[in-house]
Amino acid sequence: TAAVRAPQAAGAPTSCVIPGLGVENIAFRDAAGNLHELWRDARGHGTTNLTANAGAPKAAGDPFAYVDPTNNNVILLYRGTDNNVHSLYWSTGAVGHDNLTGSINAPKAVGDPVGWWTPDNVHHVVYRSADGHLRELWWQGTGPVGHGDLTALAGATPAAGDASAYFDPARGTNIVAFRGTDGRIRSVY
Repeated sequence: TAAVRAPQAAGAPTSCVIPGLGVENIAFRDAAGNLHELWRDARGHGTTNLTANAGAPKAAGDPFAYVDPTNNNVILLYRGTDNNVHSLYWSTGAVGHDNLTGSINAPKAVGDPVGWWTPDNVHHVVYRSADGHLRELWWQGTGPVGHGDLTALAGATPAAGDASAYFDPARGTNIVAFRGTDGRIRSVY
């Protein structure tokens, strides 16, 4: 942060590489709730105030980044001060913003979201709501956002914290791991 005169971080950073562009990207939240990126490529390095660039709401928690390889976009997920799950997205240039849960009236978030892209061009986002249920948001390409209650669908124990998630390409399965209210590590898939 010092090399590019970026503000100090107030939470954990998230990072990703955009292979199609040869760009390394780190995103973090500052003390005022703004999200910033630090980027580096073969030509140099710099920083962007993503929140200001997108005209987006401030963050209440730590962001999570992943890459959409179909368009070399970074997707940065976060819980806003309105407790909605938001996304910022960019490749080079302007930053876009979507209010993912607010746009479909999905339950509010109490934890930080995680997300991933699958080879069928579907984006998946999981977050915890106030009832301890893990909620999924999904969309394909630029299509509309859908949502569901993973905890209810699986008959699972409610979550006591934020989830971790990944795609298993060998089985074609999305896996969400979490700490249950019983203190055990569990998964839904």
